[in-house]
Amino acid sequence: MKKILSFIKNNKVFLLLILIAVPFRLYHLTYPILDSFNFRQAQTATFTLNFYKHGINLFQTELDIFGIGRQKYLTLEFPIYEAMVSILYKLFFVSDIWGRIVSIIAGFISAWYLYEIVKLLIKNKKIAIYSVFFFLFAPLNMFYQRAFMIEPTIIALLLAGTFYYLIWVDYQDRKSYFLALVLLTIGFMHKGLYGPFWLLPMAVYYIKKKSIKQIYSFKFLSIIFLPLILLFLWQHHVNNVNLYAGNVFFTFSNPGQIEWNFGFLADRFSWSDWSFRLHQVLNGIFLKPGLLFFILGLFAIKKIDKSNFFLFWMISQLIYFVTLFRIQQQNYYQTIMIPAFSVIMAIGLNYIIDGLNRMILKKVINKSFSSYASKFFIVLLLSILICKSWINTLPSFYIDWEWYQRLLTVKRVLPINAYGILVTPGVDWNSVYTYIPDRKMLQTSIENITQENLLKWKSLGYSFLILHEHDKYQDYFAKELKVPVSNYQKLLNDYKKVLDMQEFKVYFLSQ
Repeated sequence: MKKILSFIKNNKVFLLLILIAVPFRLYHLTYPILDSFNFRQAQTATFTLNFYKHGINLFQTELDIFGIGRQKYLTLEFPIYEAMVSILYKLFFVSDIWGRIVSIIAGFISAWYLYEIVKLLIKNKKIAIYSVFFFLFAPLNMFYQRAFMIEPTIIALLLAGTFYYLIWVDYQDRKSYFLALVLLTIGFMHKGLYGPFWLLPMAVYYIKKKSIKQIYSFKFLSIIFLPLILLFLWQHHVNNVNLYAGNVFFTFSNPGQIEWNFGFLADRFSWSDWSFRLHQVLNGIFLKPGLLFFILGLFAIKKIDKSNFFLFWMISQLIYFVTLFRIQQQNYYQTIMIPAFSVIMAIGLNYIIDGLNRMILKKVINKSFSSYASKFFIVLLLSILICKSWINTLPSFYIDWEWYQRLLTVKRVLPINAYGILVTPGVDWNSVYTYIPDRKMLQTSIENITQENLLKWKSLGYSFLILHEHDKYQDYFAKELKVPVSNYQKLLNDYKKVLDMQEFKVYFLSQ
């Protein structure tokens, strides 16, 4: 009990920030996952649900939008997050809230390790607290740290692994070395686009602390290369699984996948692309005051001991941003940059507060009240930032309830434990269309509705067909395919129509 009370006393401001953050994280906790980037959330939730239904297999995941053949196996990231959530399904009940709760807890764990990293290196508790504030209340984190997504868990793993790595470098602690090795390896494998960029500040810190000659140390080489080797082996496994399933696009060597992640050199010279992404970063990470703090932080950081780690951490994230430029259009890829930027902003804010204390407060106000005035100013400023951040976050929570009701209507008319065909104008493998109705479906485009294919699908066990956005078929044929509209409707007249509504028509293929 004494240890708990001592912990609370020594970290009361940190715990206060967590308490303030909790209500924001619980907002819309029980709502369907149809808000921002619902396609990515539904994809993760589908992997999780299939773990619950068919057993946890960390080396193979199923996506319902690809049907019931071997193409249903789509493996992307190492599914630690999905496995954890599916265990909660088994222990309690199936609900999207467990995916959100895991993300919320991971976000708070991340905040703790960021707090510990800053205290360890800078040895300034105020900067550590400010860092946690900017991390917890960045608009992107106010949404994605309660979303059904893997990013908060990955960041928690990387921050925890980095903290134990720094402890090992400073004190040669064996336990910390083991924890760093395990956590960093899992963090790297969980999503290979993130972790490798963190090696730059880690290597710089080691060389600065030790010497350039000691980079040949077995332990150092192991902690740097083992996560990379296992990441490479994991990616090799992913390529094999997806090649077997026929999902060739999702192999790392596929030109389309490379373009999706990295884009082209010309993208880096497009002002419209830069404008869009910088606007995302400004409104999702910094806010305008935060940008000012960041700039001042870059100026003030030179005066701080062990600042090289944070400078190179920030540089590594800038390299990440420019390297994976194309995919940054999806703003959740920017959440990985928030920890490093939060520390720089915290240093800038601390620089301003210290300056005000020295130049104004102690001169204008009685010294006995200067401390209270300073605290009042900080609380007021941070409260305003929370309000502005929340205003920026609110649009991400938007849900189209009419769309949701249409999806539920589709679910109600579908046979239980049946498989279907989802027909769209072009390719659209949004897992929302299978996750909400809770059915496996094979997505295909409208031009593939032929008598031959209908008979084939029936023989494979598909018993219903859904026409999605059927009002767009005519334009799709005219603009995209530049051919006359096919006779799909004539073919479907032979099948029973059980639903005809805006956006959806449902047919039973089995009589």
